Amino acid sequence: MRNARMLAVVLLAAMAVSAAVAAPARLVSLRGWIVDEGSGRTHANAESAPVVLENHETKETPLVLVADDGVIYSLADQKAAMEYVGKKIMAIGTVDENHLMNVGSFRDVESKQEARPGLPKSGD
Repeated sequence: MRNARMLAVVLLAAMAVSAAVAAPARLVSLRGWIVDEGSGRTHANAESAPVVLENHETKETPLVLVADDGVIYSLADQKAAMEYVGKKIMAIGTVDENHLMNVGSFRDVESKQEARPGLPKSGD
């Protein structure tokens, strides 16, 4: 009986710890620039688009979002991000504890162009 109680306490403690560690992703809206991971904050501007695209294609560095506050987010959908290299964007999606962003939509802040990954663009 005592062993059963001890086992129950250990199991409850383990479940509490695992629930605390697995924090849910949070919904965010971020402004920033799409750049290659190797360039980071250095190329977070429109003029660096050719360098970012070359690095991404030749060195196969993943694209990331450099937010206006300087935080760098990995992007789950690389294909959708390609269109926004060199553009000031707003990305709406979820971010997990590892700064991986699953974007629901990108919007070019300057031209108001919007894309939703996985959905056809208007006019397609």
